[in-house]
Amino acid sequence: MKHYTYWIIDHASGMYYHGVHSSDTPEDINAYHGSCKALKEAIRTHGIENFTKRIERIHATREQANEWEIRVHRR
Repeated sequence: MKHYTYWIIDHASGMYYHGVHSSDTPEDINAYHGSCKALKEAIRTHGIENFTKRIERIHATREQANEWEIRVHRR
């Protein structure tokens, strides 16, 4: 299982979204765009072509990924 943190950048609005995801499927890393309602609405509004996803870190456990996300949000 891969556990990773990522950024998704909305180039149309300049918004950044940070998240955590875990998956056994390598293709899922590129296909997954988050569960945030605001992000899903932005993708519907601006189109997926206006977004870039950047994997920030791969973590050994989901707990480590969650802890990293919390630290990022506190900054």
